[in-house]
Amino acid sequence: MTSNCVLQKWVLKLTWKEQSALLTSIRGSDTVYDTNLRYLVRWIRRITLYDADVNGKFVHNAKIPEHDELQHSLEYLSMHFVSHLMHGLQIIGYEHPDEVIKEQAFTCYKKICETLHCNIETREQMSERLKDNREIIGDF
Repeated sequence: MTSNCVLQKWVLKLTWKEQSALLTSIRGSDTVYDTNLRYLVRWIRRITLYDADVNGKFVHNAKIPEHDELQHSLEYLSMHFVSHLMHGLQIIGYEHPDEVIKEQAFTCYKKICETLHCNIETREQMSERLKDNREIIGDF
């Protein structure tokens, strides 16, 4: 029997907060249409979700743009959207089971941090920030 969940198995192993942060990065910008950005969001979708429509464009043409292309795109986006994108890439960069994908995501995460002049969180810092509070919210 196959699973009836669109999330790839590696995503289900993350904490709830990591899953939540990652899933906020799979939605494109509401304010800017940018081809490079669309490619990046599709790349994140392709490695976090199973494709529910193999005839659609939800995950096709997925790639990480070159840094110069992405940096230009980031200039026109809200900080709120960029932070979701950055944290999604960070989670992939630390937690994805495939080493090539991890490296691609982490490199992109670092470049966004450099563009924003912010510190790169260690895996431990990210884990502490995104640890679950299940004792407060309970299990479902």
